[in-house]
Amino acid sequence: MIKRILFLGFCLLTGFQSVATEKPLSYFTKKYNLPDNVNVLSVFSNDCINCYYGFSMFLKSHEDDFKKKDFVFLFKKEAEVDNIFKYQLGLDKTGCSVIVDDDFYKALDKHLVTTLTIIEDKKIREQFTSKDIYTFKSFAGVPPSGTLNLMETDTLDLRSRFGTKKLSIDLLNESKMMVYNQYTNDIFLFDLAGKKVIDKLPLSSFTNRYDSVIRILLRNKPEELRYNLENYKTNDYYKTFPLCKIKKVSCAEGSVFVGLSFTYMVKDGENHILYDGLEMIAKLDGDLNLIQLYQLRESIPGVEGKYISLMGYSFINADTVVFSLSSSGDRKQDSVAVLYSLKTNDAKVIELGYEPFMPLKGENGYYNYYRFSVWKDENELKGYFTKSPFIYNFSAKTKTLLPGLGIDPKTFDLKEKDKFFWISKVFSYQNNKCVIAVLKQKEMYLLQYDKELKTLISKKKIFDGYLSDIFVLKNTLFAFEDYSEKGDVAVLHKYQLK
Repeated sequence: MIKRILFLGFCLLTGFQSVATEKPLSYFTKKYNLPDNVNVLSVFSNDCINCYYGFSMFLKSHEDDFKKKDFVFLFKKEAEVDNIFKYQLGLDKTGCSVIVDDDFYKALDKHLVTTLTIIEDKKIREQFTSKDIYTFKSFAGVPPSGTLNLMETDTLDLRSRFGTKKLSIDLLNESKMMVYNQYTNDIFLFDLAGKKVIDKLPLSSFTNRYDSVIRILLRNKPEELRYNLENYKTNDYYKTFPLCKIKKVSCAEGSVFVGLSFTYMVKDGENHILYDGLEMIAKLDGDLNLIQLYQLRESIPGVEGKYISLMGYSFINADTVVFSLSSSGDRKQDSVAVLYSLKTNDAKVIELGYEPFMPLKGENGYYNYYRFSVWKDENELKGYFTKSPFIYNFSAKTKTLLPGLGIDPKTFDLKEKDKFFWISKVFSYQNNKCVIAVLKQKEMYLLQYDKELKTLISKKKIFDGYLSDIFVLKNTLFAFEDYSEKGDVAVLHKYQLK
C-alpha cells in the first residue's frame, strides 16, 4: 500500500514538473537566436508514406528557401536526422539550419505529424500539415504570392479643364468617360487617351423636349397634363423652378443613362399651385444620341410610404437598376433599396436596412442618407454601405464582416473613432476579392481577400487622401479624387493592377 502511495506521489510530482517546465515559444526563439519571422518544419520521424507524399511537391518547389536563415528543421532527439533528410525528405542537408530539441518540438507540434509552422512577430501565424499544405501562400515576413499592387500610370486634372470641382464622372469604356458639370448642367463625352472633350450634351437637350416628356409622365393624369401644357410657358410660378434637373449620369454596357427630374404644377384643394417633380431615366448611345425615355414608378406597390429616389442608384446591367428608396420616419427597420426593371417597371424591395451603429439623424435633426452600391457577383446579388464594414449577399440573405481589420460591430462608432471609415469600391480580380477603403483619416488602403471574403491576404496603403468614385476595367483602375484637405481638387487617377 505504501509503495502504491509513493508511486502515485512520484507520478503526480513528475507530472507537475513536466507541466511546470513546459516553456513558451518565445523561450526557444530566444534560446536559438531565431529571427522574429521564422518558418519551422517540425519533422515527425514516423510519418506514414502518405504524409511525406503530401509534402513532396511543397518540398520540391521550395528547396531553395530551406537554405535561408529564416527556415529551420526541427527534430526530436531520437530522430536519425541524416537518414530522414536523405531518404524521407529527399533533401540535401548541407546549408540547412537544424535544431534537435524535444521540448521545442513539443511546444510547437501538437499534431504528431510533420508540420510547417509560420511564425511572425514571435507568434504562430499559421500551421500546415500534409492535409492542407496545398493552401500555403507565403513564408513568414513575405507577402503572399499573387499579392496585388496598384501602380499609378497617369493623372488628369479635370478641375482646370472644366473650371470647377463640382463634377461627377463615369467610365463608358477604357477610352471614354462621361463628365457632368453640376454648375452648368452640361454632360461631356471625354476622350481619355487624347485628354479632350469629344462631344457635349447641354441641359437644353432635355428641356427642349419638355412638351413630349410631360405627355409621357402625365399621360395617366389628363387634367394635370392639360393644365401644364397650357401654362408652363407663361406661368410665373413655373419660372421659379427649373423645368428639368439632372440627378445623375451613369454608364452600363456601352450605354449612357441620365437620371432626370421634371417639374410640373399641381393644384391643391384650395386652388393653390404647388411644385412637384416626376422622375425618369434617359438612355443614350455612346455618341450621346437619345434612344429611349423610361418613366419610373411614383411609388412601390405593396410598400406604403416609399418611393423611388434618384439620390443614388447602381446599374446591375443595362436593363436593371437598384434605386434608393425615400421614406419618412424611422429608417432603422426600413429597407432602403429596390431592384427595378426599366423594361417592365417590376420592382422588388431588397432586404437592406441601416445597421444599429449608423445614426438615423444628423446633428441638424434631419434623417441621414447612407450611400450604397449593389452589383451582380456571378449569379448572386451583393452590396455594401459605404459607411459599414459588412458585405451583404442578398441572394443568400447573409452578411459578412470584412475580416482581418480588427473591427467589432458592437463598438463600431461612426460619430467618433470610425468616422473616417469609408468603402469606395468592392471588386473581383484574379479569383480574389478586393476592397478599397478609408481605414484612417486621409489614408486609403487596398485590401485583398480570398474569393469568399474569409481571409485577408494583403493590406496596402495606396493613397494619402480620399478617392471617391472608382471604376475597374480589366486590369486598369480609374479613381476620382474630388476632395482634399489641401484644397479644391478634381483629379482622375489611373492605375494598373499588378
